[in-house]
Amino acid sequence: MEEARRSRQRVAEIAGLLVFFAVLIFGDWLGYAASLGLFRVDPGWVPDGFHVVLPAPQSALTGARYFPAGWSELADTKAERSVHTYRLPEVAGSIPGKTSFAFAVLEDDGARQLVEVTSTGVHRSRSRYEAYADRILPVGYQSYAWQYQQRGSTTVIVLVGAAALFAGFAAGFGANRLLLRLQKT
Repeated sequence: MEEARRSRQRVAEIAGLLVFFAVLIFGDWLGYAASLGLFRVDPGWVPDGFHVVLPAPQSALTGARYFPAGWSELADTKAERSVHTYRLPEVAGSIPGKTSFAFAVLEDDGARQLVEVTSTGVHRSRSRYEAYADRILPVGYQSYAWQYQQRGSTTVIVLVGAAALFAGFAAGFGANRLLLRLQKT
């Protein structure tokens, strides 16, 4: 009887640990889900790694059609490069480089575009925003390195850790109860 209880408890512990680590591994998705709400409440939560793609003015001599801009330098970059609108003329494109950027316009209703920008390189991230002619509204951000990019992001990391801990305990408790019920039948 004691051996069955220990075996059941061991299986429950393993189940709890597996769920705990799964939630931590996929914590960037939880951070993305949290950003969907946080950005609407307070745009100050937008991390520095959040990138947008701006169309290059036709008078630009560099030949580049688009260029990336980080959230913190967005207004300066727009003024410096004489960009007149945040809306993109094409539905998809890429910007090669040490850190490469790819963008896709997911929705376009004429006045608003839903744009997703992915960056790959040393740091990988995904930024999603609504682009209007005169402004950008951040929608979501996904990155493993969010915690290193913003002081206030500690809250997101704590929430992901708490969710992982809760999910691990719940899975362990549920597995223990299930095995106990199966053992009685």
